[in-house]
Amino acid sequence: MRTALHPLNTRKSAQSGQPSLLQYFRWVPFFGSAVRAFGEEKLGDVDDMFLGEGATYQVWRSKIPSREVRQRPPQWQAEELTESDKRVVALKKAKIALSASEADCPGDPIMENGFDVVLRELVVTHHFSAHPNVISLLALGLEMIEDRPQPYVVFEYSSLGTLQSYLKRCSPSSSATEKRGLCADVAQGLRALHQAGIVHGDVKVENALVFRCNLASRAVVAKLSDFGASVFPVPDLPDLPYSGTPLLNAPEIRLNTSDASVGEPDEEALKVRYKRCDIFSFGLLVWEVVLDGRRYVDELTLGIAAGTDQDRLAFLNTLPANGLVGKSSESLALLQNHQEDNDNRPNLSILCSIIPSCLSDDPLERPSAEDLCHALTDAVSQQ
Repeated sequence: MRTALHPLNTRKSAQSGQPSLLQYFRWVPFFGSAVRAFGEEKLGDVDDMFLGEGATYQVWRSKIPSREVRQRPPQWQAEELTESDKRVVALKKAKIALSASEADCPGDPIMENGFDVVLRELVVTHHFSAHPNVISLLALGLEMIEDRPQPYVVFEYSSLGTLQSYLKRCSPSSSATEKRGLCADVAQGLRALHQAGIVHGDVKVENALVFRCNLASRAVVAKLSDFGASVFPVPDLPDLPYSGTPLLNAPEIRLNTSDASVGEPDEEALKVRYKRCDIFSFGLLVWEVVLDGRRYVDELTLGIAAGTDQDRLAFLNTLPANGLVGKSSESLALLQNHQEDNDNRPNLSILCSIIPSCLSDDPLERPSAEDLCHALTDAVSQQ
């Protein structure tokens, strides 16, 4: 596994200062032979299923011939195939339809942001294409819509969905042992990113996908996904602040007590702090895994009346120093007291023990991703 990003030698638009997404998609040799590059053609089936959309993408469940996918899943991972030997994939269509002028001169801030999100996701997923806990990029290309090229990317498809939806659907059958394994998967994906100098920027149960696994010891595995908010230095891409999701952000981000960007003078120190922001969000992810996918801010957990996210943010902002450390400890102590399965107790204890340390208000007191991997794997093997 490489530990530094491949240099991205994109050419900036002369007028906008932004790299051209259309140019980028035409420079597919950068991705090597593992990623299929489609030309300006229609990809997918007439029965593609719409899954949802965000600010940058529409996501579809599609099927393409297996021969068109050069990258195969590892032997331990169950492959999603149809009866006609087509591979089921997630087709993400960028919500940017480019004219020739727009390709080189975006101009519009929304379009420029769309460029940046797509570029960052492609760079990260390509770099970690062989990592078992990072979603695999399978193909990319352009689809012509009314004589305008629309970029799309193809990722492996998870029929089990996000970590959040999987836990909600499987509760209460999902054991603490399985939950510990899924959290360890996310931690290992996060460790790989951090070792390469990449900050995920939006760690949460919705941004991890669950896949079937053929290993005798495990039925499922989790993979990190959605890297459009990632923070890392790449030539020709602008430095980004840490964005994340407000309710899941570390207090220094949520309260705006650290508003510098990675490109400013004390870059290395700030990069460490941004990584620890990922760790804070990871602690909340583990908490929500223990809660079977429920939000940690629901009234059952924190005893606050249901309201808007702004109400919940206001509540979080009134907590005393290390307030979530105390709240999580109280919540998890109740869960452990009601745990009747003695075989699950050790794994539940491990999960509950790492959460408070991740939620410290002081970024430098939070563990590293390396520390978390050891806590989630070594401790179990020693029992």
